[in-house]
Amino acid sequence: MTAEEIIVEVNEAFVELPRPGIPPGFVPSGRLGNPGWDAVEYHRARAFADLVPDLVKHVLEQPAKYLPRFLQDVGDSDRLRVFTPRHMRAFLQVVEFLQREHTAVVAEAGATGELEKARIKLERMLSP
Repeated sequence: MTAEEIIVEVNEAFVELPRPGIPPGFVPSGRLGNPGWDAVEYHRARAFADLVPDLVKHVLEQPAKYLPRFLQDVGDSDRLRVFTPRHMRAFLQVVEFLQREHTAVVAEAGATGELEKARIKLERMLSP
């Protein structure tokens, strides 16, 4: 896939998110009363998901500039935890594209290992 095709795929995958965000009192099923439920982190993660299409567009068009930020975001498991499988597959395509098409930029940023960890994390989250 080309960068443009991946951007379209990500936009289509993330269009299902409620815009411009989520209702203030929204709690996903089974989370209320769960001691592991952190509403602030959940809502931050959902807000991040709302920004993913723009982040992906930037990192694919200007990887040298946006790669560090992208890696910081993809390394945050709390953020990725709210992604649907479709979101994760689209995000995984971005990681694989960066590994394949921007090897020099990734290496220059010293991010080869981090990008590989992100790929593995996404694949694990997608496996049953």
